[in-house]
Amino acid sequence: MNIAEALAKYKEENVILPTKLCKVGWWVNELSDEDKLEVNSLFFDTPMTSKEITNFLKTIDVDFSSETVRKHRMKECICLQPKA
Repeated sequence: MNIAEALAKYKEENVILPTKLCKVGWWVNELSDEDKLEVNSLFFDTPMTSKEITNFLKTIDVDFSSETVRKHRMKECICLQPKA
């Protein structure tokens, strides 16, 4: 199998995230505008901890690690980095 075939097979078997977005950003990008507002409020305007948010998201079948949630909330992820 050459590299092109191996890459095509990998892309078929794995989710390839768009560049410049973290996992959370990619998921939020797929939501309706109304849900985006709710999620952004959940991430940035709530006293809930990242662990609490992670646990809530799991109740709606959205599975991120609490560290991924924390990085997005603290704007340490790739999608919320300041533009150069």
